[in-house]
Amino acid sequence: MWLVPLSVFLCSCNDGAGWGMGRDRPVDPDAMAMLLPTEIKIHSFTRVKALFGSTLPNGIEVCLEPLDRFGDVVKIVGEVYFELYSYKPASADRKGEQIEFWQVRIGTPSEQQQYWDRVARMYEFPLGWDYAPPPGRKYILMVTYVSPTGERLSDEYELRFEIDKEGILKSLRDTRQ
Repeated sequence: MWLVPLSVFLCSCNDGAGWGMGRDRPVDPDAMAMLLPTEIKIHSFTRVKALFGSTLPNGIEVCLEPLDRFGDVVKIVGEVYFELYSYKPASADRKGEQIEFWQVRIGTPSEQQQYWDRVARMYEFPLGWDYAPPPGRKYILMVTYVSPTGERLSDEYELRFEIDKEGILKSLRDTRQ
């Protein structure tokens, strides 16, 4: 009674290579494309922040969502470039002078773990700046992802740098106690 189903099962395995997929079968590029990002989105949680134990804002925490063609968040491998520009009002190209540039590589499991937030399901990049831009102004943050194949995806985000004076004073008081 079990002989017929067992023989059908064994014949369909193709030498253990999988269900009907031979070892020499080429990879379908359309199928692979479903797993790759087609868009990156700078999440609204991105903000100027006190990083690395500082009480004063000394960088930007960039929250980035790579999305596949279905709009689902996926992980990435490659290079991510971050550029901070001054804001140019009343202009088609809102980017003014470049203020900062950062480059982050994501290519190893430890780099994935360093930047990927499993709960939020997005990447979080703490980017400290060398030159603190003046507070009370708008800035343009541009993020570009470059895949291992050279494909580029970009997004821009308008960032406002406001100093929370009360929060900083409270933080300073708390550190003194």
